[in-house]
Amino acid sequence: SSSSSSSSMSISASIECLRHDATETISFDVVRILPSLGPVIESAEAVVLFAGQQEERNNNRSGSGSRNSGDWYERSDMNASILHLIQKLGSKNDCPWLTKTVFVVSPAQTVTKATEAFQPPLGSIVDAFIASYMGINSGSSSVCSIDSGSGDLVRSLPPAFTFPMIRSMLVLSDIAFVEDESTSSSSSPPPSS
Repeated sequence: SSSSSSSSMSISASIECLRHDATETISFDVVRILPSLGPVIESAEAVVLFAGQQEERNNNRSGSGSRNSGDWYERSDMNASILHLIQKLGSKNDCPWLTKTVFVVSPAQTVTKATEAFQPPLGSIVDAFIASYMGINSGSSSVCSIDSGSGDLVRSLPPAFTFPMIRSMLVLSDIAFVEDESTSSSSSPPPSS
């Protein structure tokens, strides 16, 4: 059992991305944006932006081809806008006023034991991030005892991703319309003659 289930990648001096497996069934991506001009003292506060997608079943909507394939930013206009926001916030020319650390958190697909892709609900991601961020450890273990709703123990985020105090959180949810296959044809209105 490894003590860390995270992998990170630095995009620029002020932007770093992290994939964190909070539990066996919940993973999320975190983008950490540091103030690009670097204040005299390290940023002591953070703002967290959760961005995800909720499914809404609606079989009356026509032409709703699935946009769940492809890269994250291609899945919705909201995701593309958030990617643009990340780029702007990480630029010292565009945001010289940024003094807080900004975290952007989004669900990541997890391959479950049944080897099928699974994306947990956004509420579970919020709960798991908070538990991972707080990092309530028992002894030297990197697994905290807060329940994420899935019954699994939650792994702590790496220390570099838990320093600033969270000042505020904003949850943005994009709604994806999917065809409800469980609805039988008998529930639709009879054809008119």
